[in-house]
Amino acid sequence: MVNQLAYRFRNATAAALEPLGITPPELRLLGLIAADQPLTQAQLSMRSGFDRTSTMRQLDELQRRGLVSRETRPTDRRAHDVVLTPAGQTLLAVASVRAAAVEAEILAPLAAADVERLFAIMSALGAPHVKLCPDPEPPEKETE
Repeated sequence: MVNQLAYRFRNATAAALEPLGITPPELRLLGLIAADQPLTQAQLSMRSGFDRTSTMRQLDELQRRGLVSRETRPTDRRAHDVVLTPAGQTLLAVASVRAAAVEAEILAPLAAADVERLFAIMSALGAPHVKLCPDPEPPEKETE
């Protein structure tokens, strides 16, 4: 049952992202970079759960497309920091909205409390929910 739900999420998310030319794993990397940049390539591999070879291959593609840049870390010339470019930030914003819409559609049958409980259970099992798009800013209160 968990595999079927994961399969449904993966396929629906991939279909939503395809017009943008990005895959769900690439979106995950962009989201992780945005959340805590700069990250070294090794840190990104560990946080993503992807093996180093896959991470490097995906970073090569993201860099080729101008979505990330890699710079030698000043304190350790063997390490490379990865940061989002402005194009990467823009794509992340658009792709995150699409991925969140897929998630909302699939989880729509659940009450809000059940969704929170689901994320808590997944987190307890070692699968933390990675927020792809930030919560909207609360409206500014008018001053009198």
